[in-house]
Parts: sequence; structure tokens; C-alpha cells
Amino acid sequence: MTTFYALLLPLIILFCGLTLDVANLELTKMRMQSAADAAALGAQVAHDREDTAWVDDGIADAGSNGFTNGVNGVVTTIAEQPSTGNYAGDYDAIAVTISEPVSTYFMQTAGINSLTVSAQATSIMTPCSYFTGAKSLTTYALNLSTGSSIGRWGGSTMGCTIYVGTGLKVDTNSSLWTNAENVVGSASSSSLSGGIFHAPRYGATAYSDPLSSITQPVFSSCSHPAGTGVTAGTAAVHITANGTYTLNPGTYCGGLNFSGGGTFTLNPGLYIICGGANWNGVNVTGTGVTLFFTQKGDNVYGQFIVTMGTYTLSAPASGASAGIPRVVVFGDRNWVNTSASGQDFQFLSGVYKGDGIYYTTGTGIEVFTSTFSGTDYFGFDTDNMLIVSSAVSPLGNYSAFSDGNPFRPLGGVVE
Repeated sequence: MTTFYALLLPLIILFCGLTLDVANLELTKMRMQSAADAAALGAQVAHDREDTAWVDDGIADAGSNGFTNGVNGVVTTIAEQPSTGNYAGDYDAIAVTISEPVSTYFMQTAGINSLTVSAQATSIMTPCSYFTGAKSLTTYALNLSTGSSIGRWGGSTMGCTIYVGTGLKVDTNSSLWTNAENVVGSASSSSLSGGIFHAPRYGATAYSDPLSSITQPVFSSCSHPAGTGVTAGTAAVHITANGTYTLNPGTYCGGLNFSGGGTFTLNPGLYIICGGANWNGVNVTGTGVTLFFTQKGDNVYGQFIVTMGTYTLSAPASGASAGIPRVVVFGDRNWVNTSASGQDFQFLSGVYKGDGIYYTTGTGIEVFTSTFSGTDYFGFDTDNMLIVSSAVSPLGNYSAFSDGNPFRPLGGVVE
């Protein structure tokens, strides 16, 4: 019996050693997977912010998690449009692969000195615009016509990812230039004949409103400050004379209408507007502003129409001013299209600038013969959008906010 155990002992030791080697490989694999996930998320966030060094940022995140590229045989690669996996060919997917040769111990007795361990992770870029089309009176949730463009032109990067809930149309003279166009519907729901890059991905997942967690303001009573050229009390504000005016946050009932070539400054805060607004041929500026359009119990929402002027409004950076962070225009969620075309928010023949999200899930937005842009972040969460003879340039850099991009439920590490 002693001879039997003496013969068996080396085999027992070998199997115990094999178990230790396998455990070491599995532990390395687990640590490497965490590093790959961190690298995929880091690269994706940097890409969302239009950081041209997004690949280096992801590789650095892998290094911070114990796998430094080029050290101890570690190889980290990061690229868009993975060639394998569930997201193969998707332009908004960022794939990370990490590999490293891991030394063995007891396996060396069988001539195996090391084994290569690898891990992969994929992250989806966070969009900056979502067009649901759920209540649209038109065929398309996103419709570009008569030489319009959406995307980034003249820069080193393209526009951020967009989601389209129903149909997508780009006519012959128009262009759609984004990192990815994810269309919930099928190819037959779209009409694409213009310049498009990248090709849309059809059959995308249908998401609920990504901004549904934002608390909607509540109308209580009418109040607004008096001032030069401003009607006091609860009556509508109609300023038609040329001049310089400053308005303060408050609840404006019966309309907020400017015309006559004046210059208007909106002080920071929340503006609750009942019955709509019409700004014609004026210049309006404001920082830290949210315009909330609703009704005062009479079911009259009105429309917001801006024509032939310059408009520079930016959303609040925090809730300190009582506005809604990142949201510059907010249409009551209970709003249902009132215009025949389905766009109750209309920006016509002007220049419109400023960081902020246009949040109008009950109705649509029209941009006609105009330019629309931001500086860091600029996007839409709307039912539908019609762009005619105009240029719209979405942006997704929310790095100034501690909680990042509010569209995040639509992005992140997916596998």
C-alpha cells in the first residue's frame, strides 16, 4: 500500500498544482474582465464628449485597473464597429480586447510555461437625441428636406448618436452625419436618398422616454414681474416696441410675445409660460434658463414660434436657479399636437444657439431656414422633428455635470 501511495503522490501533487494554475488563470480573467469593462466605459464616455484621445483614455483606464498596455506582455486594443459579437458592425459600438500571457507553475512540468488570457467588453455610445414619433401627425419622426443637414460639419468628429422611434427621411439634397442612426422601425419605414453616414441600424430597441425621471414643473398661479414695456399683473406680456428689456423668472399667463426689433435678456431661472409665446424679429439671450410651456387649466397650450431673430439661451448648470439642469425648453408631457403638421415648437429664419436639451415629447419641433447649435451639449427628446433648409449640430459633452449625460440609459457597457 505504501508503494502505491508513493507512486500516486506525484500525480496528486500535479493535480493539486493544476487546480492552483487554473484558479490563477480564472482570477486573472476576472480582473481582466473588470479592466476591459472599465476601458470600454471610459472610452465611450470620452467619445461622447468628443475627446479625440478617447482610445488613449480607455487604454489608460485599463492600466488603472491593473493591465497596462505594453507591460508584461499586455495588449489592449480599442476600436469602433467590432467585427464579432452581438454588436458586430454597429458604428456606435466600442469594443475593447485585453490579452496577457500568464505564467504557469505546475503546468510547466508538462511543458506549458504560460497561457494567454483575454477578455472583451463592448460599450454603446450614449445618444444626444431621441425622436419617438409616438404622437406624430407626420409620417416621419425625423424628416430632413430641401438641403438640410444634421451632424457635425467641418470638425474632426461626427455628430453624436441618435435614436429614431419610427420613420426616418432624408431627401436627395440633405445630409445626416452622425456616429449612428438607430431606427426602431424597419427599413421600409424610411425614405433615404441623401447623404447618410453611417448607414442606419434598423430594428433597434424601443426605449421609453430617457428623460422621464425629470420632475415636471407644476402650474399654480399667474405671476410675473412688472417692468418697462411689460404689462403688470396676470395679463399677457406683449412687447412690441424696440428697446432693451430684462425679464425675471415667474409664471407668465396668456402668452409671452416679443416683436418690434427689441433686445431681451432673461435672467436665470424657470419661466412657466401658459398659452404659448411668439418672438418675431428680436434678439433674446439668457443663461441658466428653462422655458416650461404648459396650460393653466383651460387646456390651451398655444405654440412657441420664433421668427427672424437671434436667440442664445442656455440651460441651467444646476438646480440652484430653480430651472431644470440641462433642459432649456420643456413642453408639458400632457401636450398633444395642435398644429396641422405636428410641430408646435417652430424656429424659423433665424440663428439659434446655446447649450441645452429641447424636451417636447407630446409634440414636435420644426427648424426652417435656420441654424441650430450649442457649444458643449445640445440635443432633443421630442416626438418628431422637421428640418427644412437648415443645419442642426447636436453635441453630447456633459462633462460639466456630475451625473453626466441624461440619455445614459440608452448607452453604456452592454457585453
